[in-house]
Amino acid sequence: MGKLSATAVKAASRPGKLGDGDGLYLVVKSSGTKSWMVRVQKNGNRRDFGLGGASKISLAVARERAREVRTWVELGLDPLFERRKAEGIPTFREATAKVLAQHRSTWRNEKHEQQWIRTLEAYAFPHLGNVQVNDITGPMIRNVLAEIWLAKPETARRVRQRIGTVLDWAYASGYRDSEAPMRAISKGLPRQPKKEGHFAAMAYAKVPDFIPRLRERESYSRLALEFAILTAARSGEVRHAVFEEFDLREKLWTIPKERMKANREHVVPLCDRAILIIERCMELRVRNCELVFPGMRGRKAMSDMTLTDITYIRTQEGFAYLAVVIDLYSRRVVGWSMQNRQTTDLVLQALLMAVWRRKPKGKVLIHSDQGSQFTSIDWASFLKAHNLEHSMSRRGNCHDNAVVESFFNLLKRERVRRRTYRSRDEARQDVFDYIEMFYNPIRKHVRNGMLSPVEFERQQMMSTEGV
Repeated sequence: MGKLSATAVKAASRPGKLGDGDGLYLVVKSSGTKSWMVRVQKNGNRRDFGLGGASKISLAVARERAREVRTWVELGLDPLFERRKAEGIPTFREATAKVLAQHRSTWRNEKHEQQWIRTLEAYAFPHLGNVQVNDITGPMIRNVLAEIWLAKPETARRVRQRIGTVLDWAYASGYRDSEAPMRAISKGLPRQPKKEGHFAAMAYAKVPDFIPRLRERESYSRLALEFAILTAARSGEVRHAVFEEFDLREKLWTIPKERMKANREHVVPLCDRAILIIERCMELRVRNCELVFPGMRGRKAMSDMTLTDITYIRTQEGFAYLAVVIDLYSRRVVGWSMQNRQTTDLVLQALLMAVWRRKPKGKVLIHSDQGSQFTSIDWASFLKAHNLEHSMSRRGNCHDNAVVESFFNLLKRERVRRRTYRSRDEARQDVFDYIEMFYNPIRKHVRNGMLSPVEFERQQMMSTEGV
């Protein structure tokens, strides 16, 4: 028979512990809150376990929970682990959310977290997302990896590592009886092909010929790329550079240690051309923005892919140039064309596809940059014949063609990934697959309320018909 009664529990107000017997205590704090605690001792080790607040847990329930804890300890079980099992073991998706919450403060940028989420959403969640972490077996993990192990070796290794991290957390938190057998899983998969050298890079002897082409048009991304070439700085160091880091009189750029991979302050001497680039960026400076090379959203750093402006795709036969026409209403690629030269016909073929698909009844505004293709007589004649009105970027405006630049960045990051295709036909087929089979019908856009361009247009058409 316990020493406490329900009336005594309700009347208790003096700070301290009131014992009920068998290690059960009512803990009264100076603030007036009350909670239950059970103290258990075995083999000379004493542990205290909270059982919940007295306002929600009655004396009878507290006694029952205390008996459970004492029983678990006598059987050699961990009460925390048993309680978690009773509360419910999380699914792999739920465990991933907890791991991300714990690791978020240790990662240096948001991109790493987004990569984590994307890879697991794409490859792990379809198979493991709704499976409780204690039910995930080695063969299940192997089946996830087998689909991409040879086709996408680098991605597969990252998925393996991230699945292992989530399951290690589950084991350490008491939700699994054993660690995930990641080493054995890797042994059960075929040997991955070795990397064929480094990523493609321009030979230094070709850089002098490339620089004039880079300066043909002016944008923050082109200025940033040239500045990176002149300073041999990393992409992130250039993209996040702010004006206060530069001493133009001494011709020095001081990068703080927080932005250096080695976590040490780094001083870069600047040549005359680098100084001119910084001075030009001062002239183009966005109001209330400290970034030297702001991205397309004005006051945020440019994407780490913006430096490699994709107006062409590498193949072993030479460059394959890509032109696209995007509908700003839905972000749908309504026209595109690929050829081996940057001619007027390249952009005309893309626009012809757009006109054929959309069949505009009224005047439509077509916006482009200042390339020579868009100032030709053939281009002007085509626009006039199809009742299209031309709009063109003015020199120094780095943002008004942002949607197309954003698409090119997505294409490179999600599909091309610095590949060099065997032929232009192979590149064209892959671009077709990305645009027509993925980007337009499947890829979700924040601007569209997380709908794909095709689905967004469909729903808008249904809502219009219902009015």
